[in-house]
Amino acid sequence: MKGRVYKRGESWYYRFDIEPDPLTGKRRQVNGSGYRTEREAWKECRAAMADHERGRLVSSSRRKVGDALNEWLTRIEHSIKPSMVQNWRNYAAYYVVPYIGQRDVQEINGAVCDALYAKLLAEGRVKARPKKRLRMQAVHTRRIAPDGREMPCRPYSYDTVRCYRKHAANDPLIGKPIESKKLGQRAAEDAREAVQRKLSPGLEPKTVVNTHRMLHRAWADFAVWGWAKRNVVSDAHPPRVPRKGRKVWTVAQLQTFLQRSRSDRFFALWVLEATSGMRRCELGGRAA
Repeated sequence: MKGRVYKRGESWYYRFDIEPDPLTGKRRQVNGSGYRTEREAWKECRAAMADHERGRLVSSSRRKVGDALNEWLTRIEHSIKPSMVQNWRNYAAYYVVPYIGQRDVQEINGAVCDALYAKLLAEGRVKARPKKRLRMQAVHTRRIAPDGREMPCRPYSYDTVRCYRKHAANDPLIGKPIESKKLGQRAAEDAREAVQRKLSPGLEPKTVVNTHRMLHRAWADFAVWGWAKRNVVSDAHPPRVPRKGRKVWTVAQLQTFLQRSRSDRFFALWVLEATSGMRRCELGGRAA
């Protein structure tokens, strides 16, 4: 392997050949530019050739993080599950590209990743929050079936209130709002919407850890392909994911359930689940 240096304008450059493209067989070269002296250009040329011999050559292209992630996902999508490919594309589009997508791959280090994770934990939530449903005021109406039968007014489950009366043609209630006697359901819906509106602006630690794992896999491939000198994401510190304990019944609650379900046809199945710890799929096989 031989290299050469040359001067163009006020700067010195180097160039050397590497193995041809494995798919097309075309000639490939590595270039370096912007050196002030011939000696500096030769020094960098020899260092680049040595890195190439050790398999650590880094190309001099100014590849951006967004473009690199998109090309990386396109190249590896045949080797992983389609669902994982889609998840990683979402992570890249929502949590990486908006913040560091325009930076060079070779500029990224562990500190940049740590700053990214802190930003995501503080204000990284970008998914649309549930919109407040527009409640239509239910009114009394007269419904006639195709065969002429009178049908209940509003028995629909999606209505906030219902009316099961069959109105006559001259009923004065037709067209008037239905008075709600069940305010509990509407109050519960309002409470759920209030909780949804109070979502934290930051991402959950588990989502940030998933983003870290994607970046770690990407930079490992970047290092192999010569886009980065090494996997700098290994220097980052992803957040700790707290363990969430499962809610289980107390002994008293389990006893109450078994006593009240004694007449149920699946009572033996409930006893088996409570005393054996079998999984749901195993219980389903027993029940079948």
